[in-house]
Amino acid sequence: MPSQICVYIEMPEYLKKYLISQSENGKEPLEFSPKHDYCRLLSNLTVNYPVEPVDTSKNTVKIRLPFNRIKDVYFYNKIGYHNRIEFREQIRVDFYYDFRLFIKDRIMCNIQRKIAIEQFFQLHKITEDDLKFESFYRNYTRFNKKRLLNSSLSILTH
Repeated sequence: MPSQICVYIEMPEYLKKYLISQSENGKEPLEFSPKHDYCRLLSNLTVNYPVEPVDTSKNTVKIRLPFNRIKDVYFYNKIGYHNRIEFREQIRVDFYYDFRLFIKDRIMCNIQRKIAIEQFFQLHKITEDDLKFESFYRNYTRFNKKRLLNSSLSILTH
């Protein structure tokens, strides 16, 4: 059961739509089940001291904070600048991960890559206005190369 206390986090439109599709209620303020990874992450990122305010003139997403046994949501209900970046980065990584699995699954079902990509974006209601597909694919390719490089380096160092 989420609380009535909400936080705002700056989010690009495509990640906002992805996050909405992951939520339980599918609309703002977003709610996640108590055991959802995003509830745990939000609980870890909340603080009880003053933080810099969120610029609500930018694209933001409104999320209800979950009740938590460790942190009282009535006191720990602020998310600082760096913690908002950390949350946004985790959403981006999850988006890429889900994208990769979806495309891989569709290709295994003999669906062309281009059609599979379009289906993924349609599933999350992401349009070309939200995200330029060509630039996304370039960023995704860079992300994958970096991920593979990091895993190769970790194998070599252990």
